[in-house]
Amino acid sequence: MMNIYFGKEGGPHIAVSLTIHPDLPDLTLQTGGARSFLLATGHQTAMYHRLNSYCDDVSNVRTTNWSNHLQNRAFLIEDLKRESSMSKNIKQILKPTKQHRDEIRPDIFIVYFRSPLCVGFSQIHLLETVKSIWKAGGYVYIQTLGVLLSEGDNLDVVINDLLREKKKSEMRRYRKKVGNPE
Repeated sequence: MMNIYFGKEGGPHIAVSLTIHPDLPDLTLQTGGARSFLLATGHQTAMYHRLNSYCDDVSNVRTTNWSNHLQNRAFLIEDLKRESSMSKNIKQILKPTKQHRDEIRPDIFIVYFRSPLCVGFSQIHLLETVKSIWKAGGYVYIQTLGVLLSEGDNLDVVINDLLREKKKSEMRRYRKKVGNPE
């Protein structure tokens, strides 16, 4: 299954990762955020077509080993590896002349996530996800932070935001449990 969006004339290739879980933003927010990101990157059809994405439903899962339960995310990374590899092979075959070198932009593969908690449920899971996307040749875009992360970037700010989000979700669950919705 190939769900990566391809940009026009060498524009960005975008994959959307969505996850359903009570601690994460609602699927409507994740999907709507992905559409707005696609429109901002020039994918004009994003508003009018069903959003192709890699979506995992882990709403009833309780674990510390999230990677085993996010099968569609694993498919996304495999597809990214395959597309990145094919793109490198094509670039080697179609080596540009000096005259046209600046006109051909390298392909960029971006994986969209709504928030740091959507990337990983823990610091270890977030690092695992980001590094596997980087290793596959992609960038990570986190909409709530407005950052595009490339290999080697410092992830401290992302991890701090993840921990804040996680604390807020734990407080929401606690308040709901004791009957105080605020």
